[in-house]
Amino acid sequence: MKYLISVLSTVCVLLYTTTAIAQLNSKPLEDKGFEVKYKFKPYKKTHGNLLKLKVKNATVKSAELTFQLYLYVDGKAEIMSEKNSNCLGPNKKGKNRFLFESKLKGTKTIEFEKLEVKVVDICDSAK
Repeated sequence: MKYLISVLSTVCVLLYTTTAIAQLNSKPLEDKGFEVKYKFKPYKKTHGNLLKLKVKNATVKSAELTFQLYLYVDGKAEIMSEKNSNCLGPNKKGKNRFLFESKLKGTKTIEFEKLEVKVVDICDSAK
């Protein structure tokens, strides 16, 4: 009986964690000279999913980065984030958090949409 409970709890944990796994298509940003790191995990307060996104400007010039994120579930666009804008100096990092309230199960992919990278002289800290 203990073995059965152990197996069932392991299966439940695996099913729960696999629903929160998503792939971020960071190639459009990487092609423009940025380094991207992310974590996508369940958000317990709302039972949604939280994306923690870190972007580093690996170029020698300051750049203003503007984008929206789309969450696709099994290839179908489900949720769009608000427009986000960051100004990053050379070798500077920006951190963002996005909460996706999707309870849909399936293969999740996150894509950068409406991506604009504008080279600027300096970043205004008031932005």
